[in-house]
Amino acid sequence: MYQTVWVVTTPSSMAYLGIYGWRKRCLYFMLIGLLCLLVVNFVLTLWLIKVMGFSVDGLGELKILSGGVKLSSQATFFGSLICSSIFSHIGRSVTFASQQNFTVKTRNDEGRISSGLYIDDTKITTQAAQFSVSDLRGRNLMTVDNDKTVIGVDTLRVSGNGGAFFDGSIQTPILENFPGKDLRFESPTRRLQMFGGEGVSLESRAGDVNLTSLSDFKIESQEGTIRFVASNVYLPALKTFQSHRGHISNHHKTSTIFQLCVCTDGKLF
Repeated sequence: MYQTVWVVTTPSSMAYLGIYGWRKRCLYFMLIGLLCLLVVNFVLTLWLIKVMGFSVDGLGELKILSGGVKLSSQATFFGSLICSSIFSHIGRSVTFASQQNFTVKTRNDEGRISSGLYIDDTKITTQAAQFSVSDLRGRNLMTVDNDKTVIGVDTLRVSGNGGAFFDGSIQTPILENFPGKDLRFESPTRRLQMFGGEGVSLESRAGDVNLTSLSDFKIESQEGTIRFVASNVYLPALKTFQSHRGHISNHHKTSTIFQLCVCTDGKLF
């Protein structure tokens, strides 16, 4: 048995769905604010693209090429720069500037540092197994390694007022002074020795040659002779023999010519 129930509603009890009043106004304000925010973001994006120079080729002055990147202005690196080669634009130079120091390092196949160049505000340091300097024709000018230093130039000139100091020996075919300047060899506290396989030549083409010694000065020839080839040979400080005879003629008193005698020990007087 079924029963039917009828519900009767009146207009005063009907419910209406929707947003009205202050809620509707707040929703409109939110939509307008979001729209303005989207417009501002879009304008800022276009401005950044314009300022930064974004394009399909790269970012501003930085162009991405098939073999690397191309930079047409200055660049600042806050970290390390790792690259195989750096080239400048045609007709322009490359300048590297650093606030404290500039370091260039190379590594071998094992990843270890094999050589490096360090430049700071006080010194320049090079670390390598061999240091070489060559000219444009590829001729070696200077080579430095652990064993020796080779100078390949035609003339090595030392222009300092103090001269050159060597702790060891020097091997060279010729030592020549500047035109109009004196050439001097000095050993203040030790001996000065000169050796030549076929001879030692001291020559002055426009001046004197002075040999000064505090104590003895020895000239020795083991198998040959000692020759003084000159028009005049002077021995001004050589001692003369004083005669003890009572009668000496006036001729001998005024004479300035003496005989050169040799003692048994080789002394001249």
